[in-house]
Amino acid sequence: MLNRLFAFLTAFLASQISIVAQIGMSGAGYLPPAPVSVAPGQLITFFVNLDLPTATANAAPLPLSLAGTSVRVFPQNGPNASQRIDVPVVAVYSVPVYSTRTSGYNLAAVTVQIPFEVQAGSQPALSVYDFGIFLGDNQSASALLQLAAQPDAVRIIRSGDTLTTRDYGLRPTLGPFPPAITHADGSTVTPANPAHPGETVSVWAVGLGLPSSGTIATGSANPNPPLTTTVSVDFDFRSNAGPSMPSTTNSGGSHVPAIKIPAYFAPGFVGLYQINVTIPAPPVQLESCGGVFQSNLTVNLGGTASYDGAGICVSN
Repeated sequence: MLNRLFAFLTAFLASQISIVAQIGMSGAGYLPPAPVSVAPGQLITFFVNLDLPTATANAAPLPLSLAGTSVRVFPQNGPNASQRIDVPVVAVYSVPVYSTRTSGYNLAAVTVQIPFEVQAGSQPALSVYDFGIFLGDNQSASALLQLAAQPDAVRIIRSGDTLTTRDYGLRPTLGPFPPAITHADGSTVTPANPAHPGETVSVWAVGLGLPSSGTIATGSANPNPPLTTTVSVDFDFRSNAGPSMPSTTNSGGSHVPAIKIPAYFAPGFVGLYQINVTIPAPPVQLESCGGVFQSNLTVNLGGTASYDGAGICVSN
């Protein structure tokens, strides 16, 4: 059930699965604002400068409206009612935002599941959708942005992101955020509780896209026996290595080439995937975790359009 999702994720105590949709601006940087990349079935949080009540869905299937807040997506050619797709809402809540110039102010956070019905495109012809947040019976969107739908938008869950910690806030001093990677007994892999070569650990992620072994309705709890899809995984035994797209090339050194393995739609949860990976023997001598070394292995997951990686500690 859905409350199990939050109970499970919150157990990691703090991705960031969040996008600032509107904070008095539409973007910043050196390029025009780009659509937000999402995959069918993805859990994601949007921040908006709206005054919304706090509410949480407590069971699956997820509701299409929560505390008077509803969300819809439309193909980019316009908000035609016959083309709209209603979006399940997981939670609506306020988030304190802190900066050096103010003691804090609030945004509203809206966590949703991107519908499986969203048609994913491929580069360079991504499928672009308008994403609107509607209040009450209002037929005009109170917040609007664009989504670029792709086959996958892989994100390994981390403690401290918006799926695990509701009071996250936009505070740059927070972190680091340990990844949701667990031992067989359910305990989290940490420097004090490292993984071991030959051990199988579970990586928990969102955004892996559609199942290849069946179908599931948007907003529904994952069935048991679980549906599956396929993901590539490789292992980078450099200390503090960042994420990279899994590669099958055997370049020697610290890299163990990628293999394809199943990713399970975690039974009873909504939008959550479990990827069981076996830690290979390190091809190099490992630095021990501690001090500047926060990890000595990065596990990389890759789909057809995206990748993510998480650093963990492995015992020598």
